This record gives sequence, C-alpha cells and structure tokens, in this order.
Amino acid sequence: KDMGPGEDKPFAEVGSGILDWESIFEVAESGGVEWYLVEQDLCEGPPLESAKKSLEFLRGRGMLG
Repeated sequence: KDMGPGEDKPFAEVGSGILDWESIFEVAESGGVEWYLVEQDLCEGPPLESAKKSLEFLRGRGMLG
C-alpha cells in the first residue's frame, strides 16, 4: 500500500504515492526480506486496476520472478 498526499492521506497504489519505495526496498533487502505483499485498500480507481498498477510498479523494479 502507499499513501497519497494531503492531510487525509488517502490510500494509493504502490509506487504512486508519497512513500520512498527505493529506500524501503534497500532497507528490506539488507534485512533479508525475500517476499513482498501488496495489501489492496480502497484507492481512487477500481480495485483490480489499482492492483494491476501496484503489480506493474513491482515488476518494473524486478521484484517479481
């Protein structure tokens, strides 16, 4: 999950919000993380489209086999 900008911090697709994913991945990998899990919350778009965007973000960074 990611967080959108603003005071209410709406949920956003992984990679499309304000979280620093490069730093998150770096720390996770240095700690031995082998698996990532996407929790799909309510985003602005349809749930399956949001899940696809998160998947594409992870795939684009080589996080999927």
